[in-house]
Amino acid sequence: MSLFAVGNMLLKAKRARLPRETRAGWPVVTVALIAVLIGLVGNVVKDPEGVRVFATYFGLFGAVVAVMFLRIQLLKLLLFTTNAIVEKIERFNGWIGIRVRRNIDAINDRVVVYFTRGDDAALLNRAALYVLENEQTNRLKIIHVYTDEEEIPPDLAQKLHTIDRLYPDLRIDFLAVKGEFTPALIERLSERLGVPKNYMFIGTPGDHFPHRIEALGGVRLIL
Repeated sequence: MSLFAVGNMLLKAKRARLPRETRAGWPVVTVALIAVLIGLVGNVVKDPEGVRVFATYFGLFGAVVAVMFLRIQLLKLLLFTTNAIVEKIERFNGWIGIRVRRNIDAINDRVVVYFTRGDDAALLNRAALYVLENEQTNRLKIIHVYTDEEEIPPDLAQKLHTIDRLYPDLRIDFLAVKGEFTPALIERLSERLGVPKNYMFIGTPGDHFPHRIEALGGVRLIL
Protein backbone atom coordinates (compact mmCIF):
# COMPACT_ATOMS: atom_id res chain seq x y z
CA MET A 1 0.00 0.00 0.00
CA SER A 2 2.85 2.37 0.73
CA LEU A 3 4.07 1.86 -2.83
CA PHE A 4 0.78 3.23 -4.16
CA ALA A 5 1.32 6.40 -2.17
CA VAL A 6 4.94 6.66 -3.29
CA GLY A 7 3.89 6.09 -6.90
CA ASN A 8 1.27 8.84 -6.61
CA MET A 9 3.91 11.23 -5.27
CA LEU A 10 6.21 10.40 -8.17
CA LEU A 11 3.41 11.09 -10.63
CA LYS A 12 2.79 14.47 -9.02
CA ALA A 13 6.48 15.36 -9.14
CA LYS A 14 7.38 14.01 -12.58
CA ARG A 15 4.09 13.94 -14.52
CA ALA A 16 1.95 16.63 -12.93
CA ARG A 17 0.19 17.48 -16.21
CA LEU A 18 -0.61 13.88 -17.10
CA PRO A 19 -4.44 13.61 -17.63
CA ARG A 20 -6.22 11.32 -15.14
CA GLU A 21 -9.77 10.95 -13.79
CA THR A 22 -8.93 11.01 -10.08
CA ARG A 23 -6.48 13.32 -8.42
CA ALA A 24 -5.37 13.23 -4.77
CA GLY A 25 -3.73 16.18 -3.15
CA TRP A 26 -0.33 16.16 -1.44
CA PRO A 27 -1.82 16.21 2.06
CA VAL A 28 -4.02 13.18 1.35
CA VAL A 29 -1.20 11.19 -0.20
CA THR A 30 1.21 12.10 2.61
CA VAL A 31 -1.28 11.15 5.32
CA ALA A 32 -2.01 7.86 3.53
CA LEU A 33 1.69 7.01 3.33
CA ILE A 34 2.26 7.83 7.01
CA ALA A 35 -0.78 5.75 8.02
CA VAL A 36 0.42 2.75 6.02
CA LEU A 37 3.91 3.03 7.52
CA ILE A 38 2.47 3.23 11.04
CA GLY A 39 0.38 0.12 10.34
CA LEU A 40 3.45 -1.65 8.97
CA VAL A 41 5.50 -0.81 12.07
CA GLY A 42 2.63 -2.01 14.27
CA ASN A 43 2.49 -5.35 12.46
CA VAL A 44 6.24 -5.75 12.79
CA VAL A 45 6.08 -5.14 16.55
CA LYS A 46 3.02 -7.35 16.99
CA ASP A 47 4.14 -10.35 14.91
CA PRO A 48 7.91 -10.52 14.23
CA GLU A 49 7.64 -14.13 12.99
CA GLY A 50 5.18 -13.10 10.33
CA VAL A 51 7.59 -10.40 9.22
CA ARG A 52 10.33 -13.02 8.85
CA VAL A 53 8.09 -15.21 6.68
CA PHE A 54 7.09 -12.18 4.62
CA ALA A 55 10.71 -11.11 4.22
CA THR A 56 11.63 -14.62 3.03
CA TYR A 57 8.94 -14.75 0.37
CA PHE A 58 9.57 -11.15 -0.59
CA GLY A 59 13.26 -11.86 -1.01
CA LEU A 60 12.57 -14.89 -3.22
CA PHE A 61 10.08 -12.96 -5.32
CA GLY A 62 12.48 -10.03 -5.56
CA ALA A 63 15.27 -12.35 -6.67
CA VAL A 64 13.09 -13.78 -9.44
CA VAL A 65 12.15 -10.30 -10.60
CA ALA A 66 15.79 -9.17 -10.45
CA VAL A 67 16.85 -12.16 -12.55
CA MET A 68 14.22 -11.29 -15.15
CA PHE A 69 15.36 -7.67 -15.36
CA LEU A 70 19.08 -8.44 -15.16
CA ARG A 71 19.18 -11.61 -17.25
CA ILE A 72 21.31 -10.01 -19.98
CA GLN A 73 23.89 -8.80 -17.44
CA LEU A 74 23.81 -12.16 -15.66
CA LEU A 75 24.31 -14.05 -18.92
CA LYS A 76 27.24 -11.79 -19.80
CA LEU A 77 28.72 -12.45 -16.36
CA LEU A 78 28.26 -16.20 -16.87
CA LEU A 79 29.94 -15.99 -20.28
CA PHE A 80 32.87 -14.03 -18.85
CA THR A 81 33.27 -16.50 -15.99
CA THR A 82 33.20 -19.58 -18.24
CA ASN A 83 35.68 -17.99 -20.66
CA ALA A 84 38.03 -17.21 -17.76
CA ILE A 85 37.74 -20.79 -16.47
CA VAL A 86 38.33 -22.28 -19.92
CA GLU A 87 41.36 -20.04 -20.43
CA LYS A 88 42.88 -21.15 -17.13
CA ILE A 89 42.20 -24.80 -17.99
CA GLU A 90 43.88 -24.35 -21.38
CA ARG A 91 46.91 -22.75 -19.76
CA PHE A 92 47.13 -25.54 -17.19
CA ASN A 93 46.71 -28.16 -19.92
CA GLY A 94 49.48 -26.51 -21.94
CA TRP A 95 51.78 -26.51 -18.89
CA ILE A 96 51.01 -30.17 -18.21
CA GLY A 97 51.64 -31.02 -21.87
CA ILE A 98 55.03 -29.32 -21.82
CA ARG A 99 56.05 -31.13 -18.63
CA VAL A 100 54.91 -34.51 -19.98
CA ARG A 101 56.73 -34.01 -23.29
CA ARG A 102 59.89 -33.01 -21.43
CA ASN A 103 59.70 -36.15 -19.30
CA ILE A 104 59.10 -38.32 -22.36
CA ASP A 105 62.06 -36.73 -24.15
CA ALA A 106 64.25 -37.20 -21.06
CA ILE A 107 63.33 -40.89 -20.90
CA ASN A 108 63.87 -41.40 -24.63
CA ASP A 109 67.22 -39.60 -24.54
CA ARG A 110 68.62 -41.87 -21.82
CA VAL A 111 71.56 -43.80 -23.27
CA VAL A 112 71.84 -47.57 -23.02
CA VAL A 113 75.34 -49.05 -23.36
CA TYR A 114 76.18 -52.43 -24.81
CA PHE A 115 79.74 -53.77 -24.62
CA THR A 116 80.64 -55.89 -27.60
CA ARG A 117 83.68 -58.14 -27.97
CA GLY A 118 83.46 -58.52 -31.75
CA ASP A 119 81.52 -57.68 -34.89
CA ASP A 120 79.04 -60.56 -34.98
CA ALA A 121 76.14 -58.95 -36.88
CA ALA A 122 73.59 -61.39 -35.41
CA LEU A 123 74.57 -60.53 -31.82
CA LEU A 124 74.62 -56.80 -32.55
CA ASN A 125 71.18 -57.05 -34.15
CA ARG A 126 69.83 -58.97 -31.16
CA ALA A 127 71.20 -56.27 -28.86
CA ALA A 128 69.39 -53.59 -30.88
CA LEU A 129 66.15 -55.57 -30.82
CA TYR A 130 66.45 -56.12 -27.08
CA VAL A 131 66.71 -52.37 -26.48
CA LEU A 132 63.75 -51.62 -28.77
CA GLU A 133 61.56 -54.23 -27.10
CA ASN A 134 62.57 -53.85 -23.46
CA GLU A 135 64.00 -50.39 -22.82
CA GLN A 136 62.21 -47.01 -22.80
CA THR A 137 64.84 -45.25 -24.83
CA ASN A 138 65.79 -44.63 -28.45
CA ARG A 139 69.56 -44.37 -27.98
CA LEU A 140 72.02 -47.25 -27.93
CA LYS A 141 75.76 -46.80 -27.58
CA ILE A 142 77.93 -49.74 -28.61
CA ILE A 143 81.32 -49.79 -26.85
CA HIS A 144 84.26 -51.94 -27.83
CA VAL A 145 87.14 -52.09 -25.35
CA TYR A 146 90.56 -52.79 -26.84
CA THR A 147 94.20 -52.79 -25.78
CA ASP A 148 95.63 -52.58 -29.31
CA GLU A 149 94.02 -50.76 -32.24
CA GLU A 150 94.59 -53.79 -34.42
CA GLU A 151 92.11 -55.65 -32.21
CA ILE A 152 89.24 -53.41 -33.32
CA PRO A 153 87.14 -55.41 -35.84
CA PRO A 154 87.50 -53.53 -39.14
CA ASP A 155 83.87 -54.09 -40.15
CA LEU A 156 82.30 -53.27 -36.77
CA ALA A 157 81.48 -49.63 -37.52
CA GLN A 158 79.99 -50.48 -40.92
CA LYS A 159 77.82 -53.25 -39.49
CA LEU A 160 76.54 -50.93 -36.78
CA HIS A 161 75.75 -48.33 -39.44
CA THR A 162 73.71 -50.93 -41.32
CA ILE A 163 71.80 -51.95 -38.20
CA ASP A 164 71.20 -48.29 -37.35
CA ARG A 165 69.54 -47.81 -40.76
CA LEU A 166 67.38 -50.90 -40.21
CA TYR A 167 65.76 -49.39 -37.11
CA PRO A 168 64.86 -45.71 -37.65
CA ASP A 169 63.43 -45.46 -34.12
CA LEU A 170 66.78 -46.36 -32.58
CA ARG A 171 69.93 -44.25 -32.74
CA ILE A 172 73.09 -46.35 -32.54
CA ASP A 173 76.46 -44.76 -31.72
CA PHE A 174 79.82 -46.50 -31.69
CA LEU A 175 82.64 -45.83 -29.26
CA ALA A 176 86.02 -47.61 -29.12
CA VAL A 177 87.71 -47.35 -25.71
CA LYS A 178 91.34 -48.24 -25.11
CA GLY A 179 91.97 -50.16 -21.93
CA GLU A 180 91.05 -53.38 -20.21
CA PHE A 181 87.46 -54.41 -19.49
CA THR A 182 87.48 -54.18 -15.69
CA PRO A 183 85.08 -52.90 -13.01
CA ALA A 184 87.25 -49.78 -12.72
CA LEU A 185 86.86 -49.04 -16.44
CA ILE A 186 83.09 -49.52 -16.21
CA GLU A 187 82.99 -47.11 -13.27
CA ARG A 188 84.91 -44.45 -15.21
CA LEU A 189 82.73 -44.84 -18.30
CA SER A 190 79.57 -44.63 -16.19
CA GLU A 191 80.71 -41.33 -14.68
CA ARG A 192 82.01 -39.86 -17.94
CA LEU A 193 79.01 -40.84 -20.09
CA GLY A 194 76.45 -40.18 -17.36
CA VAL A 195 74.99 -43.66 -17.77
CA PRO A 196 74.07 -45.68 -14.66
CA LYS A 197 75.72 -49.07 -14.59
CA ASN A 198 72.35 -50.83 -14.57
CA TYR A 199 71.82 -49.32 -18.03
CA MET A 200 74.93 -51.10 -19.31
CA PHE A 201 74.76 -54.58 -20.87
CA ILE A 202 77.14 -57.32 -21.87
CA GLY A 203 76.75 -60.63 -23.61
CA THR A 204 77.18 -63.90 -21.76
CA PRO A 205 80.87 -64.10 -20.77
CA GLY A 206 82.98 -67.15 -21.53
CA ASP A 207 84.74 -69.47 -19.12
CA HIS A 208 87.89 -67.34 -19.15
CA PHE A 209 86.18 -64.11 -18.15
CA PRO A 210 88.36 -62.84 -15.26
CA HIS A 211 85.64 -61.05 -13.26
CA ARG A 212 82.50 -62.09 -11.45
CA ILE A 213 79.29 -60.53 -12.80
CA GLU A 214 78.39 -58.99 -9.44
CA ALA A 215 81.79 -57.25 -9.37
CA LEU A 216 80.78 -55.16 -12.40
CA GLY A 217 78.50 -53.03 -10.25
CA GLY A 218 75.12 -53.84 -11.74
CA VAL A 219 75.96 -54.38 -15.40
CA ARG A 220 73.29 -56.65 -16.88
CA LEU A 221 73.44 -59.73 -19.13
CA ILE A 222 71.13 -59.63 -22.13
CA LEU A 223 72.46 -62.25 -24.56
